[in-house]
Amino acid sequence: MVDLLGRYSNLENLPESSRCVLIKPLSVAIDESRAFEQIQTRRRKQYQRRLSPAEVEQLVTAYQSGQSTYRLATLFQIRRETVVRNLQRAGVTLREARKLSREQAAEIRSRHTLGASVAEMSQWFDVSQDTIRRELRRQT
Repeated sequence: MVDLLGRYSNLENLPESSRCVLIKPLSVAIDESRAFEQIQTRRRKQYQRRLSPAEVEQLVTAYQSGQSTYRLATLFQIRRETVVRNLQRAGVTLREARKLSREQAAEIRSRHTLGASVAEMSQWFDVSQDTIRRELRRQT
């Protein structure tokens, strides 16, 4: 075993609390570090939520009535990707994820060419500025 606190140690200049930590036996320090590693590597068990055929039918009906995939994920306590996968398995054609209609997109382009700012358009169409920017990038 290596002598960590041998003749070159200067323990009298250390506070009392540090001396106790340094003088702790090596075997105790190793046991504590192993326990800490075990705590750090322990994983939470993943919860799998499987929808019954009746729930999938409810999911499809709700989606077709206009509910968003995000809302359905919250309602059924599953991930949005799981909602999409279940809808695709059921043969449902997914809606295009657009906040703006095609007419609104055309209006944004025309206002932009006339000099309207992104902030003005976001207030006018009641969407975020990122949505306006994304629409302008999409068209150019």
